[in-house]
Amino acid sequence: MKDKVLSKVEELKNNCEKMFQFFLIYQNDNFKKEVLVELKKILIVDKSYKFKIIKKLEEKYQSKSRDLSKLHILFKNVKYLIPNLDINYTSAEISLLWTAIELQDANHGGDPHRIDKAVSNYESNRINLLNDDFELVTYIDLNVVVHYNDKFDFDTALNVNSSILLDSNFENLSFVMKGMVKSSLGQSYSINRNYEKAEKCFVEAIELFNISEIDEIDKLGEIDQTKCYRALNAIDGGFTNRISIVEDTIGDLNECLELFKNSNDIKTQYHHHIFLRTLFFCDEVNPEIISEYTSYYKNWSEQIQHPWELINLYRGVFCWQRTEDIFMNYSLERFKNSIKMIKINDFGATLKLIGSVISTVAFACFDDNYFLDDARYLLKETEDKLKYSVPQMEKLRTFINNKCLPENIKEIIEILPFNYH
Repeated sequence: MKDKVLSKVEELKNNCEKMFQFFLIYQNDNFKKEVLVELKKILIVDKSYKFKIIKKLEEKYQSKSRDLSKLHILFKNVKYLIPNLDINYTSAEISLLWTAIELQDANHGGDPHRIDKAVSNYESNRINLLNDDFELVTYIDLNVVVHYNDKFDFDTALNVNSSILLDSNFENLSFVMKGMVKSSLGQSYSINRNYEKAEKCFVEAIELFNISEIDEIDKLGEIDQTKCYRALNAIDGGFTNRISIVEDTIGDLNECLELFKNSNDIKTQYHHHIFLRTLFFCDEVNPEIISEYTSYYKNWSEQIQHPWELINLYRGVFCWQRTEDIFMNYSLERFKNSIKMIKINDFGATLKLIGSVISTVAFACFDDNYFLDDARYLLKETEDKLKYSVPQMEKLRTFINNKCLPENIKEIIEILPFNYH
């Protein structure tokens, strides 16, 4: 057994990709535990390899087609191998990358409070890190912005964004990093319902990505992500050219119908979400597209990660609007699946607040106390953790405590801004 363990360690120790595959294939057996113990010994003395592992994990988090359940497994295994990254005893770059991964992992789980301490430590030491790598510090700052947005502390998020732009080092950033800053600022403006300013930022960000010198695949990924934000902003802002902006992002709506009517693809999940948002909020869309989409309900399936709880929300509403018994039954199933996904998985307060909104919409559709109880339960789960979301919670509580009706559905969904609905 020992020889087998050492042989596997030798195979893995210089190949991060093989190591990650090993983490995913072997779950919790004794062989894996012994391999991890030996790898941990190596990493205690080999800081360069520690950096390679963290960098590779961070790259996977940044992938636009990431599988969050697999990423979480990788994160837990790497966290075992590298349990503590004290900024006083680790290189600044490793510490910064690790902070980025912790922030991204918490963001994907809708649980910003899990890394409050990491953010506080980073902000305390940020001034000492500026001279090491301003580009990387800026990248972490942008992850911190997401952290504050997920806590609904939108003012602080906007202030962090603005401070990056005002920094004298901003002009020294690469084109791609400047683009990421502009894209992040656009998101902050959109969340605060300043849609015209957001549009300007998104257009500038896309221009910066286009002239950047990063790999073409990475460039297309950054452009696509910002185009997704731009499309959501155009929908929410009621732009007269919003369909044009949406189709520039996800393609012709009729072609999207063919793509998404049977799809549960992670790679296109954010486009799928935008497609359904467009169908729901844009009256100028041909209603036959909705009818055609819902007619494929028997082929629908979903993933257990964001934004599938929102995809199911819109599926549920569209089926409910069909009124026939078979569609009403499937509407119930979509709503229940969406809420179940949030309740039984280890998701944080942000996703639970989204779940409370979905439950309230379902209650407006079906007047069923099952959904009312879930709406109250999930709202209560968030009350002590999202103190900055009090205005949104109060609006939601008004609908929960009073008789909400089908005509309130749009207003309920819009309680949460931007990509939170």
